[in-house]
Amino acid sequence: HLGWALANYRNFASMGFHLAALFDQNPALVGQVISGVEVGPVSEMETVIADRNIQIGVITVPATEAQAIADRMVAAGVHGIWNFAPVRIKVPDSVQLVSEDLSVGLTTLSYHLRRQTP
Repeated sequence: HLGWALANYRNFASMGFHLAALFDQNPALVGQVISGVEVGPVSEMETVIADRNIQIGVITVPATEAQAIADRMVAAGVHGIWNFAPVRIKVPDSVQLVSEDLSVGLTTLSYHLRRQTP
């Protein structure tokens, strides 16, 4: 559901980011349209990335699949990856990687609330 939420986030467009493609391995989701973009099968990811010259990939898959998806994105020509999977992935030095750990944000919020409450 995180990928769906990010795909529907309207402020990305105002910042100059364009949603170019979406992929899923779930056949029930393939073919659906999210924010004007049809969800394609993961099997077509490399071709679409190369054909559309996609520069940034976003990973919102389970930890067990994240490295394989990152490897495929890099091989297809992605230069930057925004990773939301709860695992450290490895990419070549030529690829920029930003990993988000949602638990860090929640832990930080909890810490500040505890400090604030007498």
